[in-house]
Amino acid sequence: MALRLSRQGRAALGCLLLLQLKWLWSFSGSRRRFATILATAAGSGPAGVHAQSVQYNAQLGGDLNEAQKTKIKEYLAKQQASTEPVSIGDHTMKVYEPPTAEELTPGSSPFRARVALLKQRLGERLVAVPEGLEMIKKGALLVDVRTREQIQSQTNGRIPQGAMVLPLDDWVGRVPPVMAGKKILLTCWKGNKSTLAWEALRAQFADAYVLDGGYNAWEAAGLATQSI
Repeated sequence: MALRLSRQGRAALGCLLLLQLKWLWSFSGSRRRFATILATAAGSGPAGVHAQSVQYNAQLGGDLNEAQKTKIKEYLAKQQASTEPVSIGDHTMKVYEPPTAEELTPGSSPFRARVALLKQRLGERLVAVPEGLEMIKKGALLVDVRTREQIQSQTNGRIPQGAMVLPLDDWVGRVPPVMAGKKILLTCWKGNKSTLAWEALRAQFADAYVLDGGYNAWEAAGLATQSI
């Protein structure tokens, strides 16, 4: 026999679910469990917490399996676009906003401000050259995200040997097919523009990392470079 709830009953149930989600996030110590609950909510419609809260959350994104990512993407595609941060307990999760033209311009104030904020969130996704080399040996794709003009002006037309040139300006907001399903190591001149590229890729749940120091660190380590 189906249980019918009044409008007040449904509202109370929704509040109870939200409190349970907050409790799980704060005390369970398991982001994976929380991610599973959110993915379930995404598959079954609005339920206390809006699924857009996980559209951009770089650390949580890595804990989702492929089926959960697909469910969330499908759910978000049906919702009205929103850029308002969503708070769950003490945590604020921000919907991804692609950088503006000014934010994509190295050296500009908006560029420096956005990069500075993102670098606080990189954590273990920022890797030194030796670690990056090990990742490449195991199949990671090394990608220089600068435009060809920037490569010419910043490093005399040179990039790390074996790197693929895929300017962030051309694909921001999506994952280029060549990167799909791969571990990606991002580089640029000093590691700043690649940080913006990391944000864009993690918003799409891609397994992306930033080479600390970019081309400058690569060259300083005595590693081979090539011209474009």
